[in-house]
Parts: sequence; C-alpha cells; structure tokens
Amino acid sequence: MIEAGVARRFNVRIPLHDGVTLSADLALPGGLPAPAVVVRTPYGKTDERNSQRAAMLAKAGYACAFVDVRGRGDSDGEFQPYRNDGPDGAEVIAWAAAHDWCTGDVATYGASYGGRIQWLTALEQPPALRDRRYQPALAYPLPAVAAHPELTTGGRARPARRHSGSGRRATVG
Repeated sequence: MIEAGVARRFNVRIPLHDGVTLSADLALPGGLPAPAVVVRTPYGKTDERNSQRAAMLAKAGYACAFVDVRGRGDSDGEFQPYRNDGPDGAEVIAWAAAHDWCTGDVATYGASYGGRIQWLTALEQPPALRDRRYQPALAYPLPAVAAHPELTTGGRARPARRHSGSGRRATVG
C-alpha cells in the first residue's frame, strides 16, 4: 500500500531465536535506505494514532516499525510482562538493521510499557541501537523528539516560558 510517499507493509513477521514470530506494521519513506525507528507495544500496533505516527516518521525520512510484543496483538508466544522484552527488543533491532530498507541505524520510541521496555532492550546493548539516551517515564530517543516535537505534544510545540525571578528562558516539558 502506498500513500503520499509512504509505503506500508502490514503483519510482517519477525522471527526470533526460539521460533516465536512477532508481527510488525512498517511505514517506509520514499528514499531508502533510511534510519529506522522501532516502536514495540502490548496495546496493539494497528490503531489510528500509531498509523498517523508511522506516516509522520516515514514522511520525515525514517523507516518505522510498529511491533506487537510477544503474546499480544498479532504476535505469537505467551505474554509475560517484561520477561522477554529485553532480548526480544534486541532481536527486533537487529532484524530491522539487517534489512535493505534500513541504513543500519535504529532508534526506539515509546511511552508507558513501551517506554520501560526500551530500558530492558538497551541493557542488551544491541549494536544497531544508535541512541541510548532516554527521558524518564517516556523513554523516547531525544534526537527524534527534537526534530519532531509532535511525537510527545500531540502536534503542539510547547513554547519556551520565562522562568520566574531569574530572567532565563526555560522550556516547559
């Protein structure tokens, strides 16, 4: 499926070392290869917000993979919160980096459960994970957020405010 410079692939299977396959929906930019953003979720990868986010990232030049975690959505296996998320995340990053549509550079994005499992993935030290800086609670890659503030603000850039008393400008987060 193609939409305004974004190629979509649905229910792409990601094989893991133990025979389980995870399900991913991909949004690919017109110019490939591209750096990838991996978003893993237990909440279901196929909602409208995820589709819009994936399109936004693809239009900005990123290959985007929304992935159902093990045992959730269209992925195989048994869901055991946090038990397999670190190793599974490292395998998903390696899978994305190995494809011809990816430059080999992979970042992650997520909040709530999806944000916490990025920490577990980072502990695995996947070689293709280029950005290991996360913001507590949200755990998104800082360069992607800096370039696309709509990832965390619902499309509204937050203005800088004057900090009371000091005369310095501070960004409200």
